[in-house]
Amino acid sequence: MKKKTLFLSVILFSFFACQNGNIIENPDYEVKDAGIFTISKIEKSDSVTKLWVQVNFTPGSWVRFREDQTFIRPSGTEEKFAATAIENGEFDKELYMPASGDTLFILSFPPIDRTIGKIDFLHYESTVWGISFDGKKSKKYDAQDKTNEKRLKALLRSDARKEPDPENAFKSGGKARFAGYIKRYDPRLDISGIIYASNEFTREDIPYAFKPDSTGWFEIEFDLNAPSQPFVVFGKERFLPYFEPGLTTALVFDREDCYFADLYESRGQAFKNSSFTGATGRLNNELYGLENISIAWFDTEFKDFEALKSYMTSAKDSVMQLLDDKFKQKDYLPLTQQIAKNNNLLRYGYFILDKMNRFLYKTVQEGNRTIRYRVDSIAPDMYDFLREIPDEPITAISGEFSSFINRYEYCDLLRSSYSSHLQVRLDDHFFEAGFYERKPDLEKYVELLEEEEKYGLIPPDRIKKLVNESWENLTVKYPDLPARATAYDRIKGCEASAENLQKKGLQAGFFYETAIVRSLDGYFDYQDCDKATARIFIDYIKSNLLTDSLLRDEAENVYVKNFVNTGYELPDGEAADLFRELIAPYKGKIILVDFWAVWCAPCLAGIEEFKQAREKYKDSQEIAILYICGDSPQDRYEQNVQKHGLYNTVLLNDEQYNLMRQLFKFNGIPRYALIDSDGKVITNDFNYTHIFNSNTQSSTVDLEKDIEKYKKKTGSE
Repeated sequence: MKKKTLFLSVILFSFFACQNGNIIENPDYEVKDAGIFTISKIEKSDSVTKLWVQVNFTPGSWVRFREDQTFIRPSGTEEKFAATAIENGEFDKELYMPASGDTLFILSFPPIDRTIGKIDFLHYESTVWGISFDGKKSKKYDAQDKTNEKRLKALLRSDARKEPDPENAFKSGGKARFAGYIKRYDPRLDISGIIYASNEFTREDIPYAFKPDSTGWFEIEFDLNAPSQPFVVFGKERFLPYFEPGLTTALVFDREDCYFADLYESRGQAFKNSSFTGATGRLNNELYGLENISIAWFDTEFKDFEALKSYMTSAKDSVMQLLDDKFKQKDYLPLTQQIAKNNNLLRYGYFILDKMNRFLYKTVQEGNRTIRYRVDSIAPDMYDFLREIPDEPITAISGEFSSFINRYEYCDLLRSSYSSHLQVRLDDHFFEAGFYERKPDLEKYVELLEEEEKYGLIPPDRIKKLVNESWENLTVKYPDLPARATAYDRIKGCEASAENLQKKGLQAGFFYETAIVRSLDGYFDYQDCDKATARIFIDYIKSNLLTDSLLRDEAENVYVKNFVNTGYELPDGEAADLFRELIAPYKGKIILVDFWAVWCAPCLAGIEEFKQAREKYKDSQEIAILYICGDSPQDRYEQNVQKHGLYNTVLLNDEQYNLMRQLFKFNGIPRYALIDSDGKVITNDFNYTHIFNSNTQSSTVDLEKDIEKYKKKTGSE
């Protein structure tokens, strides 16, 4: 009887406690940017305020409650109450998630006034606003969601096409659009996004920053030369949606999906309540649902190439079987199936190509010299795996194409395309291809070369001397001849690569042509190639080596970028306005802008190498150096500024830095831009030259010389 009475007493106490507002189960809240935190219960008393914090996160990962940065505060005030205790864990410790990925922590805070109706929970850089004690569910955001829903439907009706057509989109290019809204959006979230678009055929970054308005609506239109899956960051979510010229990729984004995890602990996860809609909606939803079916990253070491190939073949076959099983269970779009399979085939090819060189080449130490030599014992069919990857334009849609083509273009099959080993070896085709007009002394030189070649690898010294002297005389008489010969040699290298592919039973197809186009910008950067030579070079490539119309256009664009004055005035808009503020103190000077971040090792190495030049131009009246840092915490930024003695430096927040990415078209850093004395952009991709001094073991930079060289090359003087 006593036990029954006690039990009823506890029930009655709990009931009245809840009714009196002392315990609130599953309290409503206004908005949160703490994706992994859910406040499942609150207890208020005269001695303590307790929050039951449910954490849902990746199994095996960890969270950490920082004692000095965990607070509650009455909503609408600045008064904060620090956490005093934690149950089921410890402050400032890595608290690992169980296999369920779900853990409950109970945080204690000082008591708060009973008249307070709402509190905010603050942890590090995350906040849950407006946690309510009254138990009522808010309908604050319903009206704006309905308005945005109607707006999106109207926008989608404006698309001329209602479904993807990638084959024709590769031929046309045009404008793509990303639009939609964030459900139950609140401006306090301050969410922004960036589309890390890029032209994989020319290595150009073309990022686009965007930000929702106060209702959560977002809309951005941008140029797209071909269908693709660019990397998109929205809030803290990362995904690879399909975009196509002429279509709207539409997303109804649940605000909770924007914040799956806290800063520095974000791993991301699948959408919970978000979905794509419109012409690409079904495709994107299907692709997003298949993202986890992919060949996993691995660190396995292999004793030989065959072991690597066997491992990768098994991994590929397993994943492809999983995809086939999925496709049998549900009616997936043919394009979904094609892209999902290509993603994994490209990943398969990338992994093999990435690890192949350790078996192709060996490094030995001989005294103070490191010698790298080619191993000849590799089987002749080692590149057969490439036949499994569709060598056609539609494969370039895949988000994995960038990694694959980067390894493909530098693989041993194409290596001859990237070395100038015959810079003075002219032949009849040199003249026939239009690289130079036939002249008696040049033809005499070709005859000397033919004579030298009769002797094989070891011609007589007399012949070698005649060839060398003849070449030296010709270069004095025809100053542009070395550049023409180097350009011609590069053509021969490309043609040799095509022959090499064919010998291995592979086609010199779309991948090969893409590799040629991707190499052009680097060639023009590092070879002393004048504008007239570049014109002949590009025309030959377009007419003889490129069959794809898109790639011919891209080759022409690379020429224009390097040899036509492509400087431009800053456009109107928020990004340009911000940049004008940043450069205002240096009006009247040429400005070298260095975009960097504290985690970027090449950035910091460049800053260190630039030290002498930085001091040289510190008080210059003609040239200024401006360092713009982003994606970096304040303390580490300040440490690096002090360590490297930086001046004219500024730290931007993420949104501001994304605007700079868009304005100057870069994803990767370091990145350098050159601005003239009137604030006009001379180039958004400037390469300055390090001059290494072997005596002092240091490098210097002569900006004036580099600037003049660039202006002369592009005709922007």
